[in-house]
Amino acid sequence: MSDSIGYTDPERGLLFDRFVEPEMLERLQRDASEQSPSIPFAWMLSYRSSSALNNIRYFENGVRHCKLDFPIRVFMSEWTAAIVISFVPLEAIREPHVQEWYASFYEVSAEVAKERLSKFPEYPYDGRNVDTVLAELRVSGQQDEIRRRSRERLKAKGVPLIE
Repeated sequence: MSDSIGYTDPERGLLFDRFVEPEMLERLQRDASEQSPSIPFAWMLSYRSSSALNNIRYFENGVRHCKLDFPIRVFMSEWTAAIVISFVPLEAIREPHVQEWYASFYEVSAEVAKERLSKFPEYPYDGRNVDTVLAELRVSGQQDEIRRRSRERLKAKGVPLIE
């Protein structure tokens, strides 16, 4: 799997705009000026801790240099090595893998994410053995259950599902 970037350019259509606060969407899509540079992304998806750590730093630099006043959100998955760094809510992200595993994501602060990713660079990010974790999920049927719950939760929020 390759990393993904959710550009703020509305032409690329990588956000479900209605799930993003209008002020935030306007600021993310604003053109650069001398007073405030523009920021070209709203979210990034990584599958390696080194990439996620770089992306968190990239977001921190974006906040600082672009004078953004909204928080950096980090979502980690209980089921995959996916790590989403975002300014927008998870349901606003128009990306198939994020939708498929939506119910497996949980939010942590950027500081907690940096600590975990540095301490445990391989998935799962709590030191458990990946083969054991995945085997437990498969045997218990949780893999299909997570997908089912993800679709139900997104549908309940009115999020169009990407097929």
